Amino acid sequence: MLRLKSSAEENSIRIQPGSGETHIFLPDSLADDLIVEVQDSKGKHLGPVLVQVATIVEDATDKLRWWSIYREPEHEPVGKLQLCINYLTSSDDNSHHKCGSVAETVAYDLVLEVAMKVQRFQQRNLQLYGSWKWLLIEFASYYGVSDVYTKLRYLSYVMDVATPTADCLGLVHELLMPVAMKGHKKRALSHQENRILGETKDQIKQILSLVFENYKSLDESSFSGIMDVFEPATGLVAPALEPAIKLYMLLHDVLSPEAQTNLCHYFQAAARKRSRRHLAETDEFVTTNNEPNFMDPVAMSIAYQKITCLCRNIKNEILTDIEIHNQHILPTFIDLPNLSASIYSTELCNRLRAFLLACPPPGPSPPVLELVIETADFHRDLASWNISHVKGGVDAKELFHLYIMI
Repeated sequence: MLRLKSSAEENSIRIQPGSGETHIFLPDSLADDLIVEVQDSKGKHLGPVLVQVATIVEDATDKLRWWSIYREPEHEPVGKLQLCINYLTSSDDNSHHKCGSVAETVAYDLVLEVAMKVQRFQQRNLQLYGSWKWLLIEFASYYGVSDVYTKLRYLSYVMDVATPTADCLGLVHELLMPVAMKGHKKRALSHQENRILGETKDQIKQILSLVFENYKSLDESSFSGIMDVFEPATGLVAPALEPAIKLYMLLHDVLSPEAQTNLCHYFQAAARKRSRRHLAETDEFVTTNNEPNFMDPVAMSIAYQKITCLCRNIKNEILTDIEIHNQHILPTFIDLPNLSASIYSTELCNRLRAFLLACPPPGPSPPVLELVIETADFHRDLASWNISHVKGGVDAKELFHLYIMI
């Protein structure tokens, strides 16, 4: 029984010694091995023969060789086997297709590439259909290409052009689900399939990171899947978020502390990113030397109005997180409103404190009063939304008490 180490055991080829039979193997690399399981005439297992591909390549002229048969686990020599091996290489790049170690899978890859080219496979056009889809199914069935391989190979092409959109992530989940289920069984996947799976997993993790760290900037109508221009939170949940969560749960054991912590970090990074974008609108009003900036009344009014608008935008961010939380899309261990509010409230408080130092209120003018009321409402609303107290977060009384007394 002959097979490559990189292929599954069920792909072993039975050859009768002395019959003159031949078989073509396509090694995965020079590190691959040809494993020959030898049995006697009664079917009794004698032992394996291990033929290293690298050894054959070193002296390709020596085609006919004797190889020792060892009984395991004692590693006792019990006989020898003579093999005639030809090793050929090709300069044709197509013969060394990515991860291709079986002739049938190489041929399948070529058919798949043609189908994708004809049907203009690209970003936002990922589905194969009609006669080409039928041909691929029939080809795989006739030549014994495994269902797992066909899904993994298709998935590898999808990931090369993947976007953080619901249609793409839904397709990735659909393709990965049966593979992941089979992959839980020991040695259920061949070496070739495991390699493709490992490569695509890395790409999937990158696209998931993109989704979670931009979960409020996703746009299904955009070619890239992400808004071209930063916009305030709308209160709507991006369609791509739900399939992204399902994918994350498929790839990770969400009961493990590490998986939970990593997912929380993604959303915290998203909150910090959006907070920085909002704060950038008021950077001009905060001086670096902490000296008061005495503006004219018109400029002062505009500055206070912008800071008031900042408070409203940050409040909308937290409201949107509450909406997402109420959709029950996220795992139960993620309390998104509290997770993001701790960041938003702290950074808003730091900006308010720096602004009041740089532009102290000259008196209870309408713009100043509007900011005081907006800040007080923000503080009150967090409590009414059951957001836990944030240490270092917005406290209207602490921020304005001194100025009110003055």
